[in-house]
Amino acid sequence: MLVRSFGKLIFGTLQDYSGQIQFALSKDFCLLSNNGEEIREIGEEKVSAFNIFEKYVDTADIIGINGELFFTHKGELTLFVRSFQILSKALRPLGDKFHGIGEDNQETAYRQRYLDMIFNESSRKRMKFRSDFIRTLREFYWKRDFLEIDCPVLTSSASGAAAQPFVTHHRDFDQEYYLRICNETELKKATIG
Repeated sequence: MLVRSFGKLIFGTLQDYSGQIQFALSKDFCLLSNNGEEIREIGEEKVSAFNIFEKYVDTADIIGINGELFFTHKGELTLFVRSFQILSKALRPLGDKFHGIGEDNQETAYRQRYLDMIFNESSRKRMKFRSDFIRTLREFYWKRDFLEIDCPVLTSSASGAAAQPFVTHHRDFDQEYYLRICNETELKKATIG
């Protein structure tokens, strides 16, 4: 989420679904790893892991880090990096770390949920709550021998009383299909079965 370089020391912030943690990378004590193997040169030139990190790692990159935990003199829990690995390179930069996508930009939050979850902790918590709720609901029904069935999203006939259906054409079958409005018909067929 954040990278700051101070000569022979780099501080940064890692974030995942569980929260954030600060890391510190020293020029003298860091290795670049590739599936557990140390890399000391790229092509014909010898480079240090610190220089590679400084030059190639940006915010939004996915990296793996190994090291030891310690507390800084300000009391912040920090991971001292012994080795790191670049797992995935970001193609586009994230927004400003202080403002994220902005409280007033709901359109971006709705259309780019991944950005909303990166910058907005309440969105991450809401998504986790939804997942936990669905898991708990399923476990409740599984323990009571209920079956979960999938209903088709597209059907060959319109349903939903007076609602205006969404219609699309299936080229292979040369037939019109309708976006289902409710599961009632399919659930009744399953109950009869």
